[in-house]
Amino acid sequence: MNIRTSLALFLGVLTISACSMLSVLSNSVQTSEIASAVTLVTERHDSYVLADTALSPEARAADLQESAALAGLLQLIQVDRPTFAFRLSPVATRHDAYVEIDAALSPLEQKIYLRTTAELRALAAVSP
Repeated sequence: MNIRTSLALFLGVLTISACSMLSVLSNSVQTSEIASAVTLVTERHDSYVLADTALSPEARAADLQESAALAGLLQLIQVDRPTFAFRLSPVATRHDAYVEIDAALSPLEQKIYLRTTAELRALAAVSP
């Protein structure tokens, strides 16, 4: 991973952290606050799913459909936290499982990727 990629990932996580602090009083999330992180997570998730030869075609299609449903929330201006949490959960869980076993990732990359999903989960869980 080059320095530009590392910096972009770090700034994405930093932005999510800041936005989660600003959104504490609302039961909805502005999709503009989560768009870049959700896009990174869903793209990475989909790459892993497509490369996973152990998945049946049906399981692969189901996993990709869940990811598309999460990404589809970005078409809205805001999304309520329960819906965001519901759509995020299966994708983030699979994403994290893939990241944790990916030997091609450095420890720093793993930490950044896992931190991104942790921040998204925290943002989805915050309620007034």
